Amino acid sequence: MNVQPWFPHPIYFLQLEGQELEAVQAEMQAIYEEQAPGMSKNPNWERDTHHLTDPEFNCNILRQYPCPQFNQVISQALKDYLQTVGVDPEWAQDYNIINSWATCNRQHEYARLHDHGNVDIAGVYYLKTTGEDGNFYFKSPNSLLAHSYAFQKIPDEQDIKPIEGQLMLWPGFLYHGTRVNQTEHDRISISFNIQIKRWYQDHLFPPKST
Repeated sequence: MNVQPWFPHPIYFLQLEGQELEAVQAEMQAIYEEQAPGMSKNPNWERDTHHLTDPEFNCNILRQYPCPQFNQVISQALKDYLQTVGVDPEWAQDYNIINSWATCNRQHEYARLHDHGNVDIAGVYYLKTTGEDGNFYFKSPNSLLAHSYAFQKIPDEQDIKPIEGQLMLWPGFLYHGTRVNQTEHDRISISFNIQIKRWYQDHLFPPKST
């Protein structure tokens, strides 16, 4: 075609099925049940924002609890994701999930628009959802198009219906949120941030002498 959709932002989707889905669901459900009693809201946010394992995000439940099946899924998904966008997956073998948390959107709750800062890749796994309990959505990073009379009709948000057992990965800088859960069903997800080790880190941050 004559108009090219240049500079896209790659979003990765993986739908788990069969025994793999059952194993991951069991792992994540066990972790969520451990976290659920202590989940709370950030007091500095709007009243109807969601419940979180830690509103300050100083937690890492995927490292705190054993979940080998899910960690294996993330590792393979990361390789597939990077290979798809032209990055040698061997380069990213040394990565770390730097924080992870559970999220619960109860009736009338939502996730405010936010990004994940300077992390390489952000991710979410949908543990429990009806698909009708609040869409996930991205905000376009090309927001300046709204200032143009010629291009202001281009949508600046993309909604995604959540699917139980689905994993999503995306660049951490992309703004995103969730719509209000209008149902009586609790929408439960596991979110995490991935940082890939740079080749120069050992030179910049050598082990401290004791």
